[in-house]
Amino acid sequence: MNPSMDHVQAARSDEIESAAPAAPQILYAPETEVQEAFQPGETPRFQKRRFLTWNLTGSIVTRNEESFNAIDIEFSDQSKRGQKFTDHYGFQIAALNETGAVFASKAEDKTRSVVYFLPFQSYAHNSDITIDLPAGESATAVAIGAGWFGVSTSKNYLRILRHSGLQSLPLLVPGEILAMAGHGTMLAIVYNSAPPFTPSQGGSAVLSFSLYSTGTESNATGNGFIPKVLASGRLPLSGDIEANSEERNQLQWLGFSDQGVCMASDTNGVMFSLSPSDLNQWIPVLDAKTMLKSSTECYWPVGVTSSRLHYALCKGRTIAERVPRTRPKPLLGMVDLSVPTVNVRGQSTATEGQFLKVTMEVSQKHVLEALGVQPKETEGEKLRSAVALDRLSLKIMYAAIKEEQFPRALDLARQLQNIASYDTAIKMARSARNETLMENIFSMKQAKQEAMWASEQPVAAPSIVQASHQVAQPDQNQQQEANSTAKPKSILQPSKSSPVVAKSNLFSMERKTVKSKRSLGARDSTTQKPSQKKLKTSANPWAKSSHASPQKGSMGVFERLGKLGKSPQGVENAFASKRLNRSSTFSKEARTKTKSKNALAH
Repeated sequence: MNPSMDHVQAARSDEIESAAPAAPQILYAPETEVQEAFQPGETPRFQKRRFLTWNLTGSIVTRNEESFNAIDIEFSDQSKRGQKFTDHYGFQIAALNETGAVFASKAEDKTRSVVYFLPFQSYAHNSDITIDLPAGESATAVAIGAGWFGVSTSKNYLRILRHSGLQSLPLLVPGEILAMAGHGTMLAIVYNSAPPFTPSQGGSAVLSFSLYSTGTESNATGNGFIPKVLASGRLPLSGDIEANSEERNQLQWLGFSDQGVCMASDTNGVMFSLSPSDLNQWIPVLDAKTMLKSSTECYWPVGVTSSRLHYALCKGRTIAERVPRTRPKPLLGMVDLSVPTVNVRGQSTATEGQFLKVTMEVSQKHVLEALGVQPKETEGEKLRSAVALDRLSLKIMYAAIKEEQFPRALDLARQLQNIASYDTAIKMARSARNETLMENIFSMKQAKQEAMWASEQPVAAPSIVQASHQVAQPDQNQQQEANSTAKPKSILQPSKSSPVVAKSNLFSMERKTVKSKRSLGARDSTTQKPSQKKLKTSANPWAKSSHASPQKGSMGVFERLGKLGKSPQGVENAFASKRLNRSSTFSKEARTKTKSKNALAH
């Protein structure tokens, strides 16, 4: 074959290949890894000795031996005795509270997933429960509460069982459950509602939450076996501070405070609480990175009590290394929760943050009471909460008035709860010589009082003078009937029954007859001595109808009045002269004029 011809054919084939369109190149964007399900309070599972869970109740530690695992349960209360047992199932997750502990193992090729419940207080000897999940279904997370425990599985099932083993209806969760926690009758779960964003988009996870009421305390037909959704929505995470960091922010902890408030934290050190206003939004209550000395440190959450975070200080270059060791067990530290507020010039940031925190706590109590999770507050507890809020409001208000920020002071006055707090605010405005502020606060006080009176609807009790008028002035119809049927009686005529008391005769007659040692009249003629009959003739004419038994040898009130004068005017003049004689402020001339008036009256 001619070599020239071969060269020509090769050149033509190259031209044809160059003219043909090139195959499209598909570019794949790097994906963000989905966070695996974890148990709050656990350490990485590749460690041979690690925490299955650690909270304020205690801790559960597993030790990987060659042929078996050993479980150690320790309580924070040293008076309670810990427990130890051999683990033949290979438990990888656990949850713990005061009533018991629940464990779960992963499903393997030939073995099923096992759930084991160990009660701490039970009247029966064999009260522990062992559950084998169906084939192809593996436990991913567990939680425990008051009288119940829950298990989430790989099929996105949420199974809730009572401590007796009685099952509730399983629920299908719209996503892979990431973590779950329980408190009382409430169960909180967090799941992946969508794939996470790519690294170019920030790489943050798309999480959602649901808050359930297990209904284990309900005795209504069927209600105790159907969990009820109390709240649901998105669970956002804080943004990454270091944009060039390869580690992405993830959910680190999920749990409840001692008051039953759902809380969570991420690996950025931000802790947030479920909003009490709508149970849908999340409020940041702590930013731990602003308190740490180094970027290699972190607050490893253990629990929240009394508005404080209990943590274990951990150090490490990466997030996986910043975990506590089981031996020696680190000591717990505490830090107060503080809402991150901005620094406004002329204002106290710490006091305002504390005020917002107390306001949120009070609102959370009201919401939990409305949901029936917590018992209702007593009047004393409500008063203490209102006083604590007013104290902080007045403290901020004092600083605002001192800086002459009167609109801010007026806005703070609207937040007051007690009437006495308004008086203190008025004094502050008066000291600043701001009449406009003082008048506005006073109008707020009046509106508050009217609202309180309208809510309470008090019934005004009649005064003594009104009662005497009502007794002295009978109904006109009744008076006309009495005049037509019988002869009118004098108001001074004695009667065995209780006499009608007139306002002008309160000093000259007995209102009612009472059996007592202090008599208003003289003794009866049957019990009186002959030497006292003279006193009786000039004494009160009501003594015959009185059934009272006076003290022996005592003189009745009307007997004393008889010496002073029978008319009420004489009685009043006598008492007036007695007061003037005792007084040292009147002159001698005034006392002489009074005595002369009394003599003319007699």
